[in-house]
Amino acid sequence: MKHFYIILLLVVCNVFGQNIVTINGESFSLQEFENKYKKNLEIQGINKSLDYFIESQLIGQYARKKGMENNTFFHVKYSNQLLKLKDSLQYPPEVINPIINQQLERSKIERKAQYIFLSYNNAEERKQKIKELQNIKDEITSEKISFNDAVEKYSEYKNKPQYYAYFEFNSPAENTLFQTPINTISSLYEENNHLFLFHIIDERKALGELFLSQIVVNGADNLEKAKKIKTEIDEGLDFAKAVEKYSDDEESKKSNGILPSITNAVSENVYDVLVNLNVNQVSIPVLIGDKYHIFKVDNVYKPKKGDAKDRKYIKERLETSYYSNRLNNSIKQVVTEKLPFKLNQNAIDSTLLAVKNSDKKMLSEIKNKDLFSINKYVVPMHKICDSLSKSIDINPSYNNLVPFAKNIISNYLNDEIIKYYNGNFDQMPHVINYSKDVKNAIALEYFFDVIIKEELDNEKAQHEFYRKHKEKYILPEHANATIYNCESEKIANEIYNLLEKNTSKEEIKAKFQNSKNENNELNVFIISGKFSKNSKELPKEFELKKGIQKLKNDKKFIVVQVYSIDEARSKTFQEAKDDFLPDLKSKLVQKKIYEIKREAKIDINQEAINTLKKRYKL
Repeated sequence: MKHFYIILLLVVCNVFGQNIVTINGESFSLQEFENKYKKNLEIQGINKSLDYFIESQLIGQYARKKGMENNTFFHVKYSNQLLKLKDSLQYPPEVINPIINQQLERSKIERKAQYIFLSYNNAEERKQKIKELQNIKDEITSEKISFNDAVEKYSEYKNKPQYYAYFEFNSPAENTLFQTPINTISSLYEENNHLFLFHIIDERKALGELFLSQIVVNGADNLEKAKKIKTEIDEGLDFAKAVEKYSDDEESKKSNGILPSITNAVSENVYDVLVNLNVNQVSIPVLIGDKYHIFKVDNVYKPKKGDAKDRKYIKERLETSYYSNRLNNSIKQVVTEKLPFKLNQNAIDSTLLAVKNSDKKMLSEIKNKDLFSINKYVVPMHKICDSLSKSIDINPSYNNLVPFAKNIISNYLNDEIIKYYNGNFDQMPHVINYSKDVKNAIALEYFFDVIIKEELDNEKAQHEFYRKHKEKYILPEHANATIYNCESEKIANEIYNLLEKNTSKEEIKAKFQNSKNENNELNVFIISGKFSKNSKELPKEFELKKGIQKLKNDKKFIVVQVYSIDEARSKTFQEAKDDFLPDLKSKLVQKKIYEIKREAKIDINQEAINTLKKRYKL
């Protein structure tokens, strides 16, 4: 273990090289500083960035000095961070990155295929259909029959189906599509009691995930009308207004023509139009069936290699899809190479033989052997033998238990690796490095949310601060009022008339409390309180005067009943609390940091500063 730490120290020294600053005897490397403040260096310069860095490290040191690591706050936060890391360790970078990159590359293209499809209901029927499909493939390969004719003759779908692969991860069929060269027939593929034979016939640029709006013109003979609409839009007519004015599709008109995002394949004529459009561009009229569609591209999602947001998006999709199986297999391989792992292959071979022969006696003899070990952690064979024995009891005639046995071993191996992680987590080298960053981040939180909060919650300090600065916290002239937000002008008129007749707020609330529109939203939403002229709840047209006003706010109709007007005044202590507490906190933070810096010993390495100046040409 001592050798390990010596090697680790040498690696760290080699990577980080020179130190940029020493704070109270703790040294920080140039690399460490540059990694955290690279963007700041380019925007704010070295001095300001280094000042931020020194302050954050001082705060961390101060939090630890004040007993952070003995506080429940720290242990809860730290445990949560390690749990997140453990989740990510199930898919380490060396396993998941190649697959993510592969998917990013695939997102740039779509592939089209025809397929022959057969289904089966049981093991015997499956064997028969596999042979049948293999014979069909041989017929096509030997050119005795074309793929088109084979679809017509053999497939359970007779409509010459076409399959487009696009940017999705929920089907292993797509993996088969992308691995097979163009103009070739794929190997046999199986999924959910279905057998497929693919013929890859086309490849084209992917549209990405498109967000579209549309105008629909009914009638295949109405091309000229559709062209005129397009011309008006090109000349400046707003697309949403064009939808309202011209579209014949009542359903999409309700949403200003906005459609659900399109990620699946579209017909050739639609593809040819959309593939060349950028965001906010409008298409020529496209005939689909007996209707012309004019599309506007509102947005498009196309992942880019190396984009952190897109990598995260892909990782989440991968982990909940078919690819999770590939990832699980890959991680077992990576982890078992790195950990002190030893597999008892003889015991596994004997187990599989016993399962294949449905030999329970042989299984029971194997039980006491070891399946595998991780360091001194040993997993006995009986863990899987019991499960396999039950399977033989359930269906002794079932002769396909070998893959089932392998599956149990594989799953069990995965479980034990995770258990090993849990038991030895803090000792893993990459966790030791990660742990330092986590502790520093928690130290900053501890400083603000515990240390500063103790002073911030001091009522005497709050009242003193309020007394000195109360003139800053003014409540402007305001109305004591009730606002009725209405879904339609009709309801707004009805409420206005009720208020004119001196109907109380409670009576109006009771009348409309269960009234909802077609989208299951309340027709009336009521709020009461104090509102100034600039309150966000009110439109600019609102007048600060007593009485009833009917107004429009965006697409909503508003009725306001003002009971009285109060003049501008200083806020009371309680009214001003939400305003002055952030100011007080800022003052306390500045004061505390000043005290910490004044007492600290800080040595800045000017040579490292000069290195940065040259690198960034500052």
